[in-house]
Amino acid sequence: MMRSDSQSRDVYSSLDELKKYRKEGIHYKITSINRKSPAAVAAIHAGTIEKGTGEIAEKVAGDDFNLYVFWGLLKDNPEELHITSVNFRDDSLFEILRSSEICISVHGLAETEKRGDMKETFFLNGTNKTLMGLIKSNLEKAKFKARHALEVLNVHNKGNFFAAARLGGVQLEIPASVRMKAMEDEEYMKRIASALRKSITDFIENNGGVKENCIVSEEFGF
Repeated sequence: MMRSDSQSRDVYSSLDELKKYRKEGIHYKITSINRKSPAAVAAIHAGTIEKGTGEIAEKVAGDDFNLYVFWGLLKDNPEELHITSVNFRDDSLFEILRSSEICISVHGLAETEKRGDMKETFFLNGTNKTLMGLIKSNLEKAKFKARHALEVLNVHNKGNFFAAARLGGVQLEIPASVRMKAMEDEEYMKRIASALRKSITDFIENNGGVKENCIVSEEFGF
């Protein structure tokens, strides 16, 4: 399982269980917009859970890509609303994914001394290696760094919701310092969103939704 800013164990094993004990509009809210686009952008740990992930997802989606965001609203112990990606299931999310060719999933990553310097760095993992390569290239052109998530996390793709898109997807792990700066600096946010949006449009234009034109695998690596 891929964990980031929150605790090593989830309080709730699924979204359905969470909904039994938490009230929508008070403890959490959901943004689900299916624009019938070939690309989806998701952030399932947004709001107070992993701050900045929802805002980044919204900017990347813009007015044209599909968007799903689960916003945590708890001020105290917000990590209690964290559901790890392989266990996160919502009908509205999967409706979006089934109509999408690719998905970019936005997550937060805690910065620790053990993980080393994370300044201006994005950590990538996913099943669509072609899309991952485009994201890496466009982030680097925007003066960011891109590394594989395996360098700092024990990750795997099996069961991850983003793989439900027809051609799979990529999970972005974004350090807190990058997310907080994006929240405070509009131009910095625009740099991030533009690099990721260009990756999506490059993929769509170059691959045309044809699986044979891209590399889709559960294996790791760029």
